[in-house]
Amino acid sequence: MPIADSRRWPRAASEPSETQPSGTLLPAAPPRRVLVVDDDPIVRELLRRFLVGRGCEIFEATDSEQAIAVLGATEIDVVLVDLVLHGSSGLDLVKKVRADFGALPIVIITGYPSLEAAVEAMRSGASDFVIKPVDGPTLELRIEKAMELESTRRQANTDGLTGLYNHRYFQQRLGAEVDRCRRYGKALSLALFDLDHFKMFNDRFGHLRGDEAMIDVARVLRRHSRTSDVVARYGGEEFAAILPESGAPEAEIFAERVRRQIAERALVGAEGEQLGSLTISCGIASLVAGESPRDLVERTDVALYRAKEAGRNRVMIAEQPPPARG
Repeated sequence: MPIADSRRWPRAASEPSETQPSGTLLPAAPPRRVLVVDDDPIVRELLRRFLVGRGCEIFEATDSEQAIAVLGATEIDVVLVDLVLHGSSGLDLVKKVRADFGALPIVIITGYPSLEAAVEAMRSGASDFVIKPVDGPTLELRIEKAMELESTRRQANTDGLTGLYNHRYFQQRLGAEVDRCRRYGKALSLALFDLDHFKMFNDRFGHLRGDEAMIDVARVLRRHSRTSDVVARYGGEEFAAILPESGAPEAEIFAERVRRQIAERALVGAEGEQLGSLTISCGIASLVAGESPRDLVERTDVALYRAKEAGRNRVMIAEQPPPARG
């Protein structure tokens, strides 16, 4: 195992000062937000100097717990993770980030110059890797490639109209979140939304205006969701939100905020015409022990049906399933 000399890595001595950005890493605005996860303060400082010199905004963490906290509170564009962290493995962090935050670019930094280490990093979910000591241009290239890769993945997981996740990705993430809930004993809730009388809206104003309304609903859902939530277009005029670490009360608060804002919005067409307003109904269910992803969806769907039957424009919480017979 080679010894990575943090004093030589990356080669920042010849890089421009932080007040004179240059290079290709950075858009003029907004700056890319990079999370650096490394327990070596010298390495973090060298990375910070280089990346700030490329116009990036830097967030730092020394361990997995701090990294997850930053990701939960901030929209990060790319993560740089040291393979070896104090008290944990960088690969474990990569797996957790990939499971919780989807197609986020992750670059592993390693002192192991071996094919096996690279393969292990990629299998864990890393987008790319760099080997210490690494120079600035190499790091810049790896970040660009990682962002391109995850952008392609994100497009494959995204609904073309609303920009939310698509049904296929929703199913994948729901299975992963149910597994995580079982493993760590965390709460998990699911919300299904359905626009009320949307066919009538389309018939009256046309499908183009219906598409604009769907995009507006997606904006509302995105605005009220957390970074860790998974919001998707479930199909047609239906939407879904996977809410990790949320019980029924928290999920109901989220759903009520969405429902209320949609009902209060006056819709205006692209040419300024008044389109009135829409309402939305929602069903909520929280995962119970032994429940499969399919069972959770079915209970949530029943709650949504009850909301429709009760008059629409409301949120209904699913009934608890009967206890399993021993």
